[in-house]
Amino acid sequence: MRNTPIPFGPDPSGNPVPGRDLVWGLIASVVFAPVNAGESIPDNYWISVADFKMFISEVWGRIDIPKRVIRFYTGVTIP
Repeated sequence: MRNTPIPFGPDPSGNPVPGRDLVWGLIASVVFAPVNAGESIPDNYWISVADFKMFISEVWGRIDIPKRVIRFYTGVTIP
């Protein structure tokens, strides 16, 4: 059984297991990083951020997307 509230924790055998949110955060940081703007992936892969579901092929390197999501949910503007 995994402890999902902890970003990184052990399984019953003591092996390190990253939490789901940590894994998705790492994936999102790669997808939205401006340095990856030229990357491509088939159109049948998507990423979900909060209530927003987007095709990865359309958001490579688009750092503005997570900034807008954060502003939408928190009212905080990230420069």
